[in-house]
Amino acid sequence: MSALIAGRFLLTFALGAGPVPGLLLPEIFLNRIWAKAMAFCMLVHWVINFFVGLLFLCLLQQLGPQLLYLIFASVCMMEEFDNKVTKLQQGATRTL
Repeated sequence: MSALIAGRFLLTFALGAGPVPGLLLPEIFLNRIWAKAMAFCMLVHWVINFFVGLLFLCLLQQLGPQLLYLIFASVCMMEEFDNKVTKLQQGATRTL
């Protein structure tokens, strides 16, 4: 059962929130700082992913699967709410 829940979480993350940093961030930054800003943001993204993977088993043993996945689901729901609140402007383009 836990394997199915973990697989479902990975699938929904990949289909939902996974590609967001790579797709949303280029729309936020101006062209003159785009490369450095994207590099920094993606570095932070990968470092956080590394620590989540590193600490997952320890947290699973301490918190149990129900509480841990509830925490992960809460973070995903907060992101979904944030995505609905902060919509990109239609037709907006980056300027130099």
